Amino acid sequence: MLNPAFSVQSIRAMVPLMIGPCYALRDQWIQLISNNHTEYTEIEVSRGLSLATLDIIGITAFGQDFGSVAYYDTGKMNRLNKAYFKLFSRGLSLIQILTIAFPVLGLLPTKKNRENAEMLRWLKEESEALVEAGLQRDAEEKKSGKTSQYQDLLALMVNLIDEDTGKGFTKEELRHQCLTFLAAGHETTSHTLCWCLWLLAQHQDIQDKLRSEILGLFKDNKISDYDAVNALPYLDHVCRETLRLIPTVPRTMRVNRVPVVLGPYRFGGRT
Repeated sequence: MLNPAFSVQSIRAMVPLMIGPCYALRDQWIQLISNNHTEYTEIEVSRGLSLATLDIIGITAFGQDFGSVAYYDTGKMNRLNKAYFKLFSRGLSLIQILTIAFPVLGLLPTKKNRENAEMLRWLKEESEALVEAGLQRDAEEKKSGKTSQYQDLLALMVNLIDEDTGKGFTKEELRHQCLTFLAAGHETTSHTLCWCLWLLAQHQDIQDKLRSEILGLFKDNKISDYDAVNALPYLDHVCRETLRLIPTVPRTMRVNRVPVVLGPYRFGGRT
C-alpha cells in the first residue's frame, strides 16, 4: 500500500525538503568551531545527526518541523527528542537483554521500566497529534478543493485504499505507521551516517576522493537537485559499502502465524 510514497517522483520531491535540517546542523557545527578558539573542536556527531534526521523525517513524512536541530546548542530537547534519546541512545543494559528473553521482567516496577513507560506514552501522544494534524489538513484541503503539490507520507497514508479489502488505514493503524517510520527512518539513518563518517576517518584517501566528488554540488551555498545527487557514483559506493560492513539492522525477528517449511526444517505456527 505504501509503495507510491517511495516512488522516484516522491523521493525527487523530498530532496529539497531535506536540505533545511542539513544546513541548520552544518551552521550549528560551524558556530561551535568558531566559538572554540583552540586547535581542535570536539563535536558530538551522533547527537547532531540524530536531531537532523528526526527533523527530516518530520518534514518529509509528516509535514511537521520538529525543530530538533534548534535544540542542539541549548542542551534542551522537546518531548519527541527526549523520548527517542532515552529509549534508543543508551545501548542495552543486562536487564534489557534479559527482558528480551523473559518479557515478564519488563513488567517489574523498576525505575528504568517506569521511565520507559513514560517515554512510550509520550511517543503515543506525539504520534496521535501527528495523525490528527494530518487528518485535519486533509479535510481542509478537500473542503477547499486545493491539494498540496507535495504529498508527504502521512497525506498518502490518509487516502490510501487497499485494493483487496477496499478499506483504508484506521486512526490506530496510522499512529502505528507513524511510530514505525519515525523509528525506522530516524535512528537507523543517523547511525549509518555516524558509521560512514567513522569509516571515512579511518581511510583518509577515500574521504578525500569522496569530498572531491561532492564539492561540485555546493555552488553558491546551494545544493543541486535529486538528479545531481543521484549521479554521484562514488558516494553511492561509499554508502553501500558502509551498509555492507556495518548494517544498521543486522537481524530481524519474526513470528510465523502458520506452519512453515524451510528446507529440511518444519516450524509450527507461532514459532
